[in-house]
Amino acid sequence: MSHQIHHTDAFILAAYPRGESDRVVVLLSEEFGLVRGIATGVRKETSKLRYSLQPYTWSRVALVRGREVWRLTGASSSANVFAQVEHDDARHTMMRIVTLVKRLVHGEGKNSALYQMFSSALHELVTHEYTGDELEAFECLVVLDILSALGYEPELTDTNLITLMSHDGYDPERIQEAVSNRKQMIIHINEALEASQL
Repeated sequence: MSHQIHHTDAFILAAYPRGESDRVVVLLSEEFGLVRGIATGVRKETSKLRYSLQPYTWSRVALVRGREVWRLTGASSSANVFAQVEHDDARHTMMRIVTLVKRLVHGEGKNSALYQMFSSALHELVTHEYTGDELEAFECLVVLDILSALGYEPELTDTNLITLMSHDGYDPERIQEAVSNRKQMIIHINEALEASQL
């Protein structure tokens, strides 16, 4: 019996050893949302997939839905964003954003808003150099955007925050607004995370 092969762009969030040579790969895909799939033999030196399925890598993956799990049958990488970020502070910010996505996204399901926002945020970390205050504000902004895309958006009462969250993207003007409102953003983030119970 033949199985349909699904091709999708994806970001590799994490990978864990399984057995002697396999890996369980956790990815955020454009078409299916968060997917956990098994990559058979990928830890072998001879595997053609091993570098395309490294954490923090953008890849075009081929997935086959098995009876119980997805199987990764192909992958071609375009970039490892962790390697492209030069400063440790920005790398740590990226790691926290990725960890939050793994924590909050449960099960499969296409979420174009989350995928596009996540892609945009990582692109900004690679292409822009932020001051310490800007980086902290950027992270708060991304966290609020993630919560919003997942339906955990806090109820905003502050006029400045309402205006800030009515826009998307991470242009310099929005980042500067976030710097000015960081304390209020943290309060709302903590409220939303507590309400999510995740």
